[in-house]
Amino acid sequence: MRVIEQEEDRIATRKVIAVGVGSLVIFAIGVALAWLLLERRTAALLPEGEPPSPPQIGQTEVGIVNQTPFGEPSKAEQRAATQHARLHSYGWVDRRRGLIHIPIERAMQLEVEESRR
Repeated sequence: MRVIEQEEDRIATRKVIAVGVGSLVIFAIGVALAWLLLERRTAALLPEGEPPSPPQIGQTEVGIVNQTPFGEPSKAEQRAATQHARLHSYGWVDRRRGLIHIPIERAMQLEVEESRR
């Protein structure tokens, strides 16, 4: 009668290390080749010296993006200031028809007074 024994559980450490080291070497070679190809391609595409400046520099709008510098008031801020001034002042809307505008706070007070009557 033949006795069958289970083989001892163990990891083939040398094989695992060899596969890991081989993978790292292949990865390093791939990175080096990619870097060399990128360097050659960029050197061939770019002329020597300083790259030219884009023509959009200095424009306040490029496409639909507002590019105003921080120190200058934008169109939206100017529009908001105009609207704010109109909301807080008296003035004519249509002089011929006798239409005026009044400050918003005063208009709200008049509405509250009228609703209490």
